[in-house]
Amino acid sequence: MNSECKIERKSCRYFLAITYFSAMVIGIGIAFLPHRENGISTLVYLQMLGPGLGVIITNLIIYKKDILIPKTVYFTYIVLIMVLTVTSLLIYLFPDKITHENFYTLSYFGNLVFGVMILRERKNKKTKYGLIWRNTISSWIFILIFVILLFVKTFCVHQLFNDGGFDLKAVFNLEMTFDIFFLVVFFFTGFVTYFGEEYGWRFFLQPKLQKRFGARIGVIIGGVLWGIWHVFLDFLYYDYGNANALIIICGRMIACISAGIFFGFAYMVTKNIWVPVIMHYLNNNLLFLLENGVETGYSWRTVFSLLLTNSILFCSVLGIRKIWKNNLKGSFNEEELF
Repeated sequence: MNSECKIERKSCRYFLAITYFSAMVIGIGIAFLPHRENGISTLVYLQMLGPGLGVIITNLIIYKKDILIPKTVYFTYIVLIMVLTVTSLLIYLFPDKITHENFYTLSYFGNLVFGVMILRERKNKKTKYGLIWRNTISSWIFILIFVILLFVKTFCVHQLFNDGGFDLKAVFNLEMTFDIFFLVVFFFTGFVTYFGEEYGWRFFLQPKLQKRFGARIGVIIGGVLWGIWHVFLDFLYYDYGNANALIIICGRMIACISAGIFFGFAYMVTKNIWVPVIMHYLNNNLLFLLENGVETGYSWRTVFSLLLTNSILFCSVLGIRKIWKNNLKGSFNEEELF
């Protein structure tokens, strides 16, 4: 085993240890801390930052001598986590003075500061450590395709669970237009959590898994690890009604593996981490708006419908053999935006 391979494996161990340990600590907090009004949601927010923190700490340890490490960006991220963690704890210690609204106000400001730090960072540092926007045409094509797929998935959900079928007026109306507009605006004050997850699972871990297990299997394993990372939230935070543990686990794995395949494929082609970041943001927020009012419940019917729609819409990219085989190592050379 050569030295580069040893470093890769060591960095994977560091990343996974930090990421899962932080998730476990937050899970314990959710289980035992009193459920203040909306206070638990702040812990969920912090967990989404965990993978990004895992990457940053790992890079600062493993590659500490590299002068191209974007330390300003990394330390801004760490400070943001520290500030939000303290604020989250204060919600429980002083519930009459500190509320979740204070937490999210700070997070909005922190998102803007973090974004500015990325914009101001040197181009060569952003390029090496995956922070730069690149391959503009292919990136926006993937994002547009994903938005179309979300609308198709909404149609399928309405057909399966809404007795009235797909009601265009319920989805395409003036109120929805305003909601989507504000969804775009609020991305800039809420992107850091999605960046945290994608910077960890897609930018950092995925290429390492692909080197060892191959392009397709590596992405699938990454999806499984991503799903396992959600386990504390699935059993301690999210409300699945009377669904049993097996249904919850199957649903989570299908969702994470299928989304991980499509997000991973998009990142593999574009080499642009902001593509899966935007996709993840849209998946969690636009899909919620589109499916609003449709009661799916959580049962084996939900799981099978999720398996059917996601397999067709997202996992079908596994069949594009040429791209997976070539892995498109730097084949796009479009002008970088900043």
